[in-house]
Amino acid sequence: MAALSDIFFSYLPGFRARSPSPSRPTLPVELLEHIVAEIPRESVQDLLRVRAASRTFCAIATPGAFRSVGVTNTKRSAESLKQLLSREHLAQHVEEVVYSDRAAQTGGRVEQRYFFRQEGHGKAIQEAFASAFTLLPSCPALHAIHLTFLPSYPTDTECNALSARQLSLQVHEPRDLHFAIVGALVANSRALAGRVTSLTMHNLLCQHNMIYAVTSFEALLHALHKLHIHTVESPLAAAAATSGGEFVSAFWQRTVHDIFLARAEALTDLTVCGYAHAPPSGLSFSPNTLPALRTLRLEHIDFELGQDFLRQHEGVLEELVVDGERVELAQQNDAPQA
Repeated sequence: MAALSDIFFSYLPGFRARSPSPSRPTLPVELLEHIVAEIPRESVQDLLRVRAASRTFCAIATPGAFRSVGVTNTKRSAESLKQLLSREHLAQHVEEVVYSDRAAQTGGRVEQRYFFRQEGHGKAIQEAFASAFTLLPSCPALHAIHLTFLPSYPTDTECNALSARQLSLQVHEPRDLHFAIVGALVANSRALAGRVTSLTMHNLLCQHNMIYAVTSFEALLHALHKLHIHTVESPLAAAAATSGGEFVSAFWQRTVHDIFLARAEALTDLTVCGYAHAPPSGLSFSPNTLPALRTLRLEHIDFELGQDFLRQHEGVLEELVVDGERVELAQQNDAPQA
C-alpha cells in the first residue's frame, strides 16, 4: 500500500510517483484537510506550494498560508502587504503581522551602505507603510502584531561623517522610519482596539515621543493581554554625555511606566528588557498595577516590585523571571528587586 504522504504529494505538480496507477484516487476533502493541517504552521513556503496545486488545495491551504504575514523595511514589501490586505478573501485569514528590519535578520550587522538612500526614497517607504497599515483593521482575525526594528543606530556625528564621504547620496535617518511605523500603528489603534491582544516591540528606541500619548493608542493598550518590549539605546542618549541619564529616565518613566504599563490594565503576560550597560532604575510597580498579570519577565531593568505588589498578586502571578532567573514566588519573604 502506498504511503499516505505519497498519495498526497502525487496531487502536486512535478511529483513523479514511484508506481503510477492507471487512475488517480480521489481523497475526501476532510482527509486532505487533515493532511494539510500536519504541515508546520511556520512552513509558509510549503503551504504556498500546496495552495498552488489545485483549486481544492488552494481552498484548504489558504488559511494557513496567510495566517502570519511578514513585511520588511522596503517600499516593495510595504506595497505587497497593502495588496494582500486589500484582498478580502486573503485578509480574512491574517492573524498576525510581523515587521522585521532587514538588519535585524542578519544578526544585527549594519553596513554603512544601509544608511545611504536616494533623495526621497526614505519618505516613500514611510508613506508606503502608512498606507499599508491603514488596512490592518480590514483583518477580522488579526490579534498579534510583532515589530522588530533596526538593532543599532548611528549618531548625528556618524551620519555627518557618512555624508562627507558620500556626497552624491542622502544619509537616510532610520529613526524616521522607526517612528513612522510606530505612528502608523498608533494612527489605526482605535480600529484595532479590542481585537489585537498581543503586541511585541523588539529594538524599541529608548526615546520618548509624543505619538505614544495619543488617545487612540491608549485604547489599543487597554485591551492587550500580552506586551513584550525589548529596547535599544537611542543615539540621542548616547550623544548626550551630560544628560544621557535623564534622557533615558524620561523614556522609562513617561513612555513605559506612565503610558504602556498604566494603560495596559488587562495584561496577563509582560516582558520588559533594557540594555545591559545602562539599566534604568528608580521605577516601581504600584500594588494595583496590572491586576490580571500571570507572567512577568524583567531583563536589565531595575524595577522595584515591593512586598505589597506581590501580596496583591498572590494567587494570580504564576511566573516571575528576573535577568533569566526564575523567582520562586511561594518562597518569597523579602521583596525582590530586578
